Amino acid sequence: MDRASKQAPTRETAAINLETTEHTAGKRVSAKEASSLDILEFETPQTRSRKDGQQRRWKSFLAYGLIGLLLIGSFAGFLLYRFDPFAKPPLPTEAVTRGTFVATLDLNGTLQPRTQEAVTTSLPGSISEIWVAEGDMVDEEQALFEVETNRGHEDVTAPISGQVVQLDLSTGKSFAEQHATGSSGLVIADLTFMEIMLDVNEVDMPHIEVGQKAELSFDALPDLTLGATVAHIATLPNEGAAAAGLAVGGTIVTYPVKLELDEDDARLKPGMSVSARITVNEVPDALLVNALAIQELDGAPVVYVQESAGDVVAVEVNIVASSPAQVAVEGNLQEGEQVLVDTEAGEGGGAYGELFAVRSRFSG
Repeated sequence: MDRASKQAPTRETAAINLETTEHTAGKRVSAKEASSLDILEFETPQTRSRKDGQQRRWKSFLAYGLIGLLLIGSFAGFLLYRFDPFAKPPLPTEAVTRGTFVATLDLNGTLQPRTQEAVTTSLPGSISEIWVAEGDMVDEEQALFEVETNRGHEDVTAPISGQVVQLDLSTGKSFAEQHATGSSGLVIADLTFMEIMLDVNEVDMPHIEVGQKAELSFDALPDLTLGATVAHIATLPNEGAAAAGLAVGGTIVTYPVKLELDEDDARLKPGMSVSARITVNEVPDALLVNALAIQELDGAPVVYVQESAGDVVAVEVNIVASSPAQVAVEGNLQEGEQVLVDTEAGEGGGAYGELFAVRSRFSG
């Protein structure tokens, strides 16, 4: 047999056994005869294998594609749920609490001795002897310095017991002469009891009363905190402050207010800077809300309560006391209820004004 006769049959000459066609059942036909019977394609094992592989690849591609679409859709849904650009922001709320309302006023002042006396004398003679030095402790009626007069030597004595906190005298000149040239003379202070002098702005004066308690801190002694009490409120303003106010159009007027220490500390020195926090109002067992929760509806103060179902209800309240941060109220409120804060809502308006008008729970 020659080489040409050994070649594999081609599609046109190969004979196949057609068992699925009623016209050719049990017969062998040639490719030409199959063509005349409208048999356009036939399969060999190789073509069937290729076809099966292609189908498997397409099915895998479709399966992976569907999985990818599902993942993308799920992620997109999550983003829309978490970051819906059309959704309103959540309503900011804060719980109603019950406790003691405290309003305070922060002021600055200076520490000074409660008792302080400047020594004076009308003796005309010159000072011949000085018996004390600055810092010395002296007793009342103790001789401080000697003045030489026409009648002889006379002593000038201490008006109070205490410490010599200032001494600006010299011998050879009279007391009056030295005072006239600007000498501060001799000053004795009782440092056993100290007090604080505050300069209080006129807008804060209506809140200050004698007997109010204060908490003190000191720049020079950061670890020290002491209590004090408002002891005296001046009727007239500070002269320097009044003059300064007149110089700028009368806008700065301050009044002296004196605080007495509840207890003393040996480390305190005259002239130290003091920060005083005065309790100007206190209401025990009060319903407390954030100051930003107070709104106005039909001319009345209200808070907007967010109920468990999500409804917003306007509740009228009576303001008992207030500060910039917190308000004590009376009304149909319960401790623990959530009230809206910082809503920027005015009367019947604001970002959630349409919710505020749903219904009201007015106290009666």
